[in-house]
Amino acid sequence: MISAIPPPNPFFERMGAHLCEVMTEMFAALECPVSLSTSAAELPPDERAGVAAIGYVGEKVRGVLLLSASEIAIERWMECMGVTDCDIGDALGEFANMLLGRLKARLLKEGLPISLAIPTATIGVGLRFSVPPPHSMSFVFQGPGWTVRTRLHATFEVGFALEERASELAAEAGRVVLF
Repeated sequence: MISAIPPPNPFFERMGAHLCEVMTEMFAALECPVSLSTSAAELPPDERAGVAAIGYVGEKVRGVLLLSASEIAIERWMECMGVTDCDIGDALGEFANMLLGRLKARLLKEGLPISLAIPTATIGVGLRFSVPPPHSMSFVFQGPGWTVRTRLHATFEVGFALEERASELAAEAGRVVLF
């Protein structure tokens, strides 16, 4: 049986653009700047590295954000924040959570409210990604002496549409909302 490839979704391209922007903004806010790279860097095959995955779901859309880096890179991020002793897996999971949280705020402004799952992280040697689904994109970012990779997957159901009033609910990262 041949499976049909879903048609391209123009909103998915905007999701990728927002992901690149929030990735750069997040690391800049942590005083650990990154820049988008044209490299197709994979996880180091003989070096301890980590992968964090965090799922999301919205009306007629669901997916996952992956964040991967070497253990050395994660330790450097934490040093930028003044943290010298932490669990690398927990730190990577929290970075994935912060990244998807920032993306969530952008998507809400575009009319796509999403809910986030709890991130999970794996640390090991020789970690590899599976074959991505049709709506998938990867980005590589370079920091001072390290690399970080993001991957965004999405599945759009028939009838997917942006909500008109969702953007009214958007809050910027770091803003306090009182009830």
